[in-house]
Amino acid sequence: MNPFLKHLFVFSIFLSPFVGISQQVRFKHLSINDGLSQNAVFSISQDRDGFMWFGTKDGLNKFDGYSFTVYHNELNNSNSIDANYITALFTDSHGILWAGTENGVVNRYIKSSDSFERIALPLSNSLSKNSTEIKVISEYRNGTGVYHWDPKD
Repeated sequence: MNPFLKHLFVFSIFLSPFVGISQQVRFKHLSINDGLSQNAVFSISQDRDGFMWFGTKDGLNKFDGYSFTVYHNELNNSNSIDANYITALFTDSHGILWAGTENGVVNRYIKSSDSFERIALPLSNSLSKNSTEIKVISEYRNGTGVYHWDPKD
């Protein structure tokens, strides 16, 4: 065996117990007792500012590390999220948070006004509620996909 590789191998074995010590990971369980609107969470995303976003069937929850802000649909406010049942969350490469709902609408969070832009997708006339629900939101580098939204439009 090559002497260099032998020394590297012995050195890595010696350091391996210390690698785990330097990376302390803490988990905290959050619930309705902490301000979460609903214990069943369907989607999670973290934005560029470090906020954690949780999609539940009773609203979109923003967690700052200490407390929650809950966004609900407001009937006469078109700048509110379109539904309370949040099925998908995604933060894109530009730092924009996107929320999909059971109604088949994609909501873009507008940080400057703490509001939402609703983007209705052309959906089928199916009688099944599950056929309109947004299940996943993702981003493709080449701009292709099932539905493509261009923010310049």
